[in-house]
Parts: sequence; structure tokens; C-alpha cells
Amino acid sequence: MPVLGWPRNVSSRQENGQQTERADDVFMQRKLQLSQDALLGLVTEDFGLLQRAAEGLESMSRKAEWEVHTTEEYKQFSAEFRRTARSMTKQAQEKKIDGTSLAYMQLTLSCVECHKYTRGVRMASTRRLPDVKMNRSEG
Repeated sequence: MPVLGWPRNVSSRQENGQQTERADDVFMQRKLQLSQDALLGLVTEDFGLLQRAAEGLESMSRKAEWEVHTTEEYKQFSAEFRRTARSMTKQAQEKKIDGTSLAYMQLTLSCVECHKYTRGVRMASTRRLPDVKMNRSEG
């Protein structure tokens, strides 16, 4: 099933005449698929699907591919994501649809905020300072 809102060719590239996807795109697609599974679990009250999706998301957050930055802020985003995913798992285990829904919304907000932060860090790291020529008077 394709992930809604995530085109399959995002960040793909041509190599030797073949279309390939970068590893981080595959990782992101998996994360989005699990998020979509969670939403499906919510609207159908499939607590098993909700639990598997939350556990999968938490597991992904512990993989090396997740660590795109080493800043303290990024570490805080990741820790909050894991806490919220664990909360979602617990709520699903207890078959609490309202608690699971709230955890899903918090998880989604966490993703949006972290991606906003990540885009800002990337933009800042690609900005080049203008060359400045200093006039020095010797005397």
C-alpha cells in the first residue's frame, strides 16, 4: 500500500540509467507506513495494529539511520518521540482509544516539530558566509 502524501520518487536519483532510492528515503517511507498503520488502527479500533505500529516506530527511533544530528535539541526530540511511542503502546495494550488517539496526535506533532528543526539545521549548515575583504592600513 503506498504511503499517502509521500511520492515514491522523492529524492530518488539516476545511477547507470536506473532509478534508485536513497537509504534515508526508504527509512522515511517505513516510518510513514508505520504512522499510516497507526492511523488505520485508530479509525478501526484495531489495538493490535496500533501496538505494532507504535512499537515499530519506537524501534526505528533507536536505529543509526534515525540519528541525523548530534545536537542536544535533536536528542531531546528523539527522547520525546520514544516516550510518546511507549505511551501509545501502553494505551493500545489497555485498549484505550482516547489515550491512544492523544498519544498518536502527540507523536505526529513531535514529528512535525523535529522535521521543522532538522530543515532549519540543514539550511543553516548549507549557508555560506560572504567573503569579506579587510582593508588593513599599514603604518
